[in-house]
Amino acid sequence: MAEGSRHEGQRAGAVDMRDRFAAIPFLAEGRGYEGCDCWGLVWLWYRDVLRIALPRYDGVAVDDPRGIDRVIRIAEADWTPVDTPRDHDVVVMRAVGGSRADSHLGIVVETRKVMHTTERLGVQVQRLSSPLIRSRAPRFFRHHALV
Repeated sequence: MAEGSRHEGQRAGAVDMRDRFAAIPFLAEGRGYEGCDCWGLVWLWYRDVLRIALPRYDGVAVDDPRGIDRVIRIAEADWTPVDTPRDHDVVVMRAVGGSRADSHLGIVVETRKVMHTTERLGVQVQRLSSPLIRSRAPRFFRHHALV
């Protein structure tokens, strides 16, 4: 299969999966379709869309920025920072409310959007260029299996 065809198929499958993920409610420490937190969303996406196994990090509470920050630091060995995001890259950003700590995660979908989940709204998709996302100082990381 040609490289371009594989990515086009992956992109179409990702859009279908994104719609499936949109129905997932927020659940602290959740790692399934019945509910997930921000790491759970990344974990589930990588497992079911990309077939890449990531650590579950059970026991990390999303309301503990130090816990999320610790997960990000531990996982850095498997991720490469990138300046230009593409589909399936992980977005690391500050939590809402002026926090200076990187304590929230999402996934780049449709090249210019981020899918993430919050306790108040569940899974949502927003433009990377939206003021809400830009104000959270997003950084992008690509898993080594996708480089």
